[in-house]
Amino acid sequence: MSLADVVEHPSTVSTSVPSFTAHDGPTISLRRSRPAVSALAEEAFHGIAGRIANGIYQPGDRISDKQLAQEFGFSRTPVREALQRLERIGLVEMHPSRYTVVTAITPEMARATWEFTGLFAGNVVRLAFPRLGETERAQVVELIAAAIEKVPSNAEWLTAQIALFGYLADRAHNDLYRSLLGDSWYLILRNLARIGISPAGQAESIRALHLLSDAFVEGDLLAAERAAQRVYGLA
Repeated sequence: MSLADVVEHPSTVSTSVPSFTAHDGPTISLRRSRPAVSALAEEAFHGIAGRIANGIYQPGDRISDKQLAQEFGFSRTPVREALQRLERIGLVEMHPSRYTVVTAITPEMARATWEFTGLFAGNVVRLAFPRLGETERAQVVELIAAAIEKVPSNAEWLTAQIALFGYLADRAHNDLYRSLLGDSWYLILRNLARIGISPAGQAESIRALHLLSDAFVEGDLLAAERAAQRVYGLA
């Protein structure tokens, strides 16, 4: 996702983040474009964040910056910078001169994650909807159908919804909105992948996705926005 690229002397580093498979969850691929930072810190950030997201590092696990530096093959400074960045988004807690620990997913965090994702889904539909042509709307309907099919699958439901709302986000053409999310997507996707979706939630999500499809077919923006929020338990 695009971050604040407009600086006095624009110089950015574009990093393609490898796909990762959340434990018992989906395969997710992110892309980041950030202002020029230490390439080593950038590499360490995505490497550690990916391990947290895919369950290699579980909530409560301790992370050693010394061990990671040895593994990555560079000094501890960029690793510490990466850990500080991870702490800012809530994936780790740092205890200076002691250890770093992966954060737990509390009931409050789970609730907040679902609420935020519902708000994001509604907002991205509102932004993208007026900008879609007939062919693109047809593609959205196909992506919704794929998402409906994958809802019952613990391994694929989130991947299908990322494909759907990622497609819409790419066509919202609002880099400022996307930049505000930034690295936080690692936290959101980690939480969603590990929380999963209950049987009751699956049924409601399927109903909401059908409503979303109908709204795109009928050209009803407000109905589409409400349905997108309802996919994640809002509205």
